[in-house]
Parts: sequence; structure tokens; C-alpha cells
Amino acid sequence: MIFRRNNKGNGPVIVNEGRSLDGIDVLGFFTAEHGVGEAARVLSSTLQAAGVSVSTIDYTDTQSRREHLFHCDNVSRNKVLMMAVNADHLNEAHRRLGRKFFRKRYVIGQWFWELEEAPEWFGPAFAHVDELWAPTRFIETMLRKHAPSRVQVKYVPLPVVTPQVDASITRARFGLDDRYMFLFAFDFMSVMKRKNPLGLIEAFCSAFAEGEGPMLVIKAINGDKRLVERNMLRDAVRKRSDIVLIDEYFTKVETSTLTSLADCYVSLHRSEGLGLTISEAITLGRPVIATGYSGNLDFLSDANSFIVPGLRVKVGHGAEGYSPEAMWMEPNVSEAAKYMRYVYENQAEAAQKGLRGQVDILRAFDVASCGAIMKGRLEQIWRSQRGN
Repeated sequence: MIFRRNNKGNGPVIVNEGRSLDGIDVLGFFTAEHGVGEAARVLSSTLQAAGVSVSTIDYTDTQSRREHLFHCDNVSRNKVLMMAVNADHLNEAHRRLGRKFFRKRYVIGQWFWELEEAPEWFGPAFAHVDELWAPTRFIETMLRKHAPSRVQVKYVPLPVVTPQVDASITRARFGLDDRYMFLFAFDFMSVMKRKNPLGLIEAFCSAFAEGEGPMLVIKAINGDKRLVERNMLRDAVRKRSDIVLIDEYFTKVETSTLTSLADCYVSLHRSEGLGLTISEAITLGRPVIATGYSGNLDFLSDANSFIVPGLRVKVGHGAEGYSPEAMWMEPNVSEAAKYMRYVYENQAEAAQKGLRGQVDILRAFDVASCGAIMKGRLEQIWRSQRGN
């Protein structure tokens, strides 16, 4: 039995010498409050529900708050290792955990990326994995285009689980009244230009005169880590009394409850690897207006949501971490404004479409089906590794 301690104060990882070929170790941001951390939690829970023996290892190299209550074993028991962290963390993970931790293992990566083209730093990361699980078709297409031939790419979707809400919480808890509420939530650390709250504000202001009826609520986190962008957003919000910015951490239940209290969820993103907040909103039966591009199209359609068209354009400058020559979609703000107006004036119809979306996503991405895909692939890996 070996103990590995990283260089930034994480607890020790216990490494069993005789690793098993009947389960999987999952290393991820299990206690972090961001989308990649939530994906690791959902992945592990789904595998366990499918009857797979899972050992969880918390990886803490993140700037986001780490207060999610998720118990981790921090014991490495299995030869198959899932690195449920993004590609940009793999080199550092190898340095901190040491070569012996990764020796003679079959390593799977679960990567999220928001653009059609892989960044340059994906190149070195490919060397650290034997296989990649793509949670959306959009990501699968990107990975197949860029991964070397020795790295297998598999489409392995994550299930959608209905978020827990607290029925005792009302809008008053968040300082909100009973006006018709459009909601959008995002993390400043996920690149504000990509999430595009300024485009959403433009659409709302085009659709409604100030005080006409509805309100727009923008829920954000990590504004203190992106001060320039936060000030830009604050300046835009100040121009209207019917736009509210909430820039603070909530518990997971509080965030889900806020979404459930919204009348319509709107995302005018320029690109999404998955679109977690969109999927949670539609899982809660909320009508959704969203850009018709990227990972969210796995579960959104014209039949169950309001799809905003747009034009593929170059990213350009001002989007940290992305090549200016890469492509994404510029949503049509005028069309988005029309949808917001339509939803507000046809609330019963919009609510029915939201319920249709809820049925569609829960049927297509249920835990049992996604768990069966995961377990089936792992059984293939276990058999092949026993033959080596």
C-alpha cells in the first residue's frame, strides 16, 4: 500500500499494490462547485447505480469553491482509471500524483470542450489517455477529428437526474417578486463572452420596455475572479430596473430551486460543450429558449424548446483561452427577443413545451440507459486488459 500526497495540501491517496480489474477508479473535482465537478459526481453515481465497483479520488486543483458534500474514498483500487478532469489538468495531475500512480493502467478521459476545434494544449494531453468518453455528440465530433489513432473515442452520454429542490423556498428568499421571470445562470470562470449574458440583456431590452411586465434574472458566480467582466455586466444591468444580477454562491439545492421558480430559462450562449444549466432547467420542466448550436442540441429541438438561430463566426479577440480563428455561433438577438416576447404572451403554450422537453430529456438520458452504456464499455475493457 502506497500513500501519495500532492504538493498543494490535498489529503493522501492510498494506492493498493494489487489493483483489481473488476472496477474503476474515478479521479475528479468531486467537492468543487462547477460543471466539471458535477459531471464527475454524476458519472460516479451512474456507474455505482449500474453495479460497477467505483473508488472515488478527489482532485482539488481548482479556483472554484470546494464545499460540495461528496464523500470520496481517496483509495486507488483498480487498474482502470477515469480522469474526470479536463485535458488542461492532466500534465499537472501526472506531476502531482507521480508516475507510479499511472503505471500499467488503462486511462480513460472524460473531457469537455466548447469549440469545434481542439486547442493546442490538447496535444500533450492525448499522450496521457488510452480512451476518451465524449458526453455529447458535439464533443465526440471534435475529439474524433483531433485524437491520435491509438486513442479510442466513445460517445458515452451522462444521464440527466432531476435536481433536488426545496419546496419551502420562495422567490422572496432570493429578493425576487412574483413578476414573470426569465432566468440565466453562468460562471464567470467559463468565459463571459462565450456565455453571452450581454447578448441576453440586449434581447430582453429589445423585447420589452422597462417596467412592461417581466424581469430578467442573471445568476452568476466567481465575479470576484473576473473583475473586468463583472464590471461590464454590472454596467449593463444598471441601465434597467427590471434586470437583476445575483453574483454569489448558493448551495446546489438553492440554485436548482431558483431555476424551478423561473418561468423561462434563456441561454444565448455562443457555444457549449454540454449546457448543464440548460439541461437542468428543461429537466425541471421549464420552457427553454437557447442558441441552436453545440452540445445542447443533444436534448433540445424545435418540438421541446425555442431554438434561436445564428451565424457561425470567428471567435475573435477578447475570449480568454480560445483561438481568435476558432468558430462558434453568434445568436440572432432579434429572433431571441421575438421568442422572449412570444413566451411571455403565450405562457400556457410555453409551459406545455417545457413539459414536453422534460419528458424527452428524462426518457433519452435516464440513469439506467446511460449506466448500461458505461458498464458495457467497461466490461469490454476489463476483458481486453485481462488478455494482456
